[in-house]
This record gives sequence, structure tokens and C-alpha cells, in this order.
Amino acid sequence: MKKLLISFFVFIFCTMFLTSCWDRRELNELYIVTALGIDKSEEGYLVTVQLINPGEIESEKSETDTPVTTYQSSGETVFEALRRLTLEAPRRLYGAHLRLVVFGEELAREDGIGKVIDFISRDHEIRTEFYMLVSKNSTAEELLNILTPLERIPANKIISTLEISERVWGSTRRIQLDELVSSLINEGKEPVLTGAIIRGNPDNGGNMKILKKLDVPTAVETRYLAAFKKDK
Repeated sequence: MKKLLISFFVFIFCTMFLTSCWDRRELNELYIVTALGIDKSEEGYLVTVQLINPGEIESEKSETDTPVTTYQSSGETVFEALRRLTLEAPRRLYGAHLRLVVFGEELAREDGIGKVIDFISRDHEIRTEFYMLVSKNSTAEELLNILTPLERIPANKIISTLEISERVWGSTRRIQLDELVSSLINEGKEPVLTGAIIRGNPDNGGNMKILKKLDVPTAVETRYLAAFKKDK
């Protein structure tokens, strides 16, 4: 009888304090962020997010809608700009699957990337395995709006290019958050990020029809290195 009572109280305790998935988030309530772009703006920062369109990713034969969608918003801080995106995006942004962060060249040259890195590194939801690069002669917003052939998610294409070019050609570097932070805080070591350019007219980069051409007129290429002094 004593063992039975003990088992009963243990069961009651478990039902009270082990309440399963109380903080779950359903996929249809979220937007998965695959890439993040940070530019300088008059207000402070222009933030661009590249979101996966799950319906189009599943439908490989779709020729109408794009596999990703981008939203932009400005704010005095990156945090404020991201929160303002909720005025337009109908779902909560989910950053745990972030794969790429792009800094606009103007921001990197004039204001530096230190405050942005500090914010990203403190975000509890964002992992540290994403790659970073600088958009040369264009904004991060323009670069993230370029669609890519073969690889339906543009961020994945850029990452694949980074990995292959570093291993085979050696003209680029894959840099993740931990390595960048280490370069920023250690004396005698300065950060280096890969630079990316837009080949062709950026205005045509979001047109699904150009992806059908044999020679795609607008594309993203990684071919430079951006050397920093501290965070600029």
C-alpha cells in the first residue's frame, strides 16, 4: 500500500510539472529566415530578410511564384527594424535556420559592423553556424533579391559557391560568427570577409523568367576579400 501511495504522488508530481510542449511553435505560424541583409539607411539600419516559401520549394515545377520572399524595414537599431517587419510580415520570423548574413559595403565602410555583430551574437534564437560576407558595389538588399538557377534558395547557392571556391580556387573564405568575433576582440588580428558582387542588372534579378535562359544575365559572384580595420 505504501508503494502504491508513493507511485501515486510521483504520478501527480509529473503531471503538474512536466507539461510537455507548452512553448511549441507550429510551422504554419512561422516564417523561416534563411538570409539576413544589413544596410546603412538615413534612419540607422535597413534590414532585409530572405524567407523560404515552403509551398514553392515543394513544387519543383512552379514557374509563377518565387521560392523565397524578401521583406525590408528600417530602424535606429537592427532590433527595432526586425520588430517593424511584423507590420508587413503576417507571421513571426524564425531565425534558428539562418544560413547567411550580408553586410552592405557602405555600412561596413562608414559605420562598421560591430554593433550588428554584438546584437546577433546575443540573440538566443540564432545559431552561430551561418556564414557572412560583404556586398561589393551594391546593397545587401539588392543582393538578397537575386534569384539563382539550379539552386532554388539563393542563400544556399551562395553558401555552396563559398565552400567550393575556398576549397578549389582559394580566393574566398568561409567565416562564421565565432571566428569573426575572435578576430574583432583579439589584438594583432583583423577580420577578413568574402566580398560578393552582382553580375548584370540587379533590377532583373528577381524575375523568374530570366532563369530559363541558357546564360543567366544577372547572378551573384563571390570573388573578393573585404579586409577590416577593427570593425570597419
